[in-house]
Amino acid sequence: MGSKEPSKGNPKVPFPRVPSVSTAKRTPPLEVTRRLEIGDCVADVAWSPDGKTLAVASLGGPILLFDGLSGRLRHELAGHPLGTSALAWHPDGRILASVGMDGIVRRWLVWTGDEYCALSVGKEWAGQVAFSDSGTYLAAAAGKRVRCWDMKGTVLHDWEDHPSTVTALRWRPGVDEVATAAYGGLRRWQPHAAARQ
Repeated sequence: MGSKEPSKGNPKVPFPRVPSVSTAKRTPPLEVTRRLEIGDCVADVAWSPDGKTLAVASLGGPILLFDGLSGRLRHELAGHPLGTSALAWHPDGRILASVGMDGIVRRWLVWTGDEYCALSVGKEWAGQVAFSDSGTYLAAAAGKRVRCWDMKGTVLHDWEDHPSTVTALRWRPGVDEVATAAYGGLRRWQPHAAARQ
């Protein structure tokens, strides 16, 4: 014989007890280890691969590079004139990429704070940027477009068939394949395959 389904009004069916707010065990609050005053709305933060530098993108434009241990400001990069929206570190930690409302990817030499390369993503504001794990490729998204470059700044491919604004862009760990997200789904791309076409 099968087990009988308990009825809704069956008092023998046990319900888990949920502790009330007053009886729940309280966890100690997290301790703030350092406060950094920015003076602007922060759009993105990114730790360098070695954890020694924290990059902060402000909506006002500038990018601030802080020492990860002392909190001292190392460099203030010009960023993007209409606002900086996202940051990405090259795996070797020597290059920082940024994108902004101007539709440009800028690459910065971290040890000097100098911009050494500017690449156009498109006419719309750019909101996503990422280096591949291998450090071979850089991808950025602006509107419905994702553009991919090699480290020389050569455009390898444009992927423009997203149904709406690209909201996320991530490289697959250990593989030169990028996933992009927009309303309605995901797409996966391999830049080396596109370069052979």
